[in-house]
Amino acid sequence: MREPDDKELEEFWRHPALQALPPEERARLAGQLRLLRLEPDQALFADEQTASHAYLMRSGGMKLRQREKEWRRRQGFIGGEAALGEARRRGDAWADGEATLYALPLAPLRELAERHPGLRRALQD
Repeated sequence: MREPDDKELEEFWRHPALQALPPEERARLAGQLRLLRLEPDQALFADEQTASHAYLMRSGGMKLRQREKEWRRRQGFIGGEAALGEARRRGDAWADGEATLYALPLAPLRELAERHPGLRRALQD
């Protein structure tokens, strides 16, 4: 993981659920934000694993599996339920080809979701 550059941060703030955050909350979150690059089929997390981050897709895609249901995702949050109180993952996620994601630590994201309903809804999707 690495820190996002200015262009990547600008791209991050374009997500509709993040646009309503005030500058001081953006600054606090930006200081903890990381960019993660995954190789094809590389695991992001596994079922029952303790969660430490939620992720926002930047590029590529992800495969997700929960019980016997499997689907693909190319945008939005991955593992957002962890920021809403789920301590353990409820499924598996791995890269569908190369993928780049923003990694957001759970504690500050959880605080923001409590104050911003739009962010909370996006994390639930």
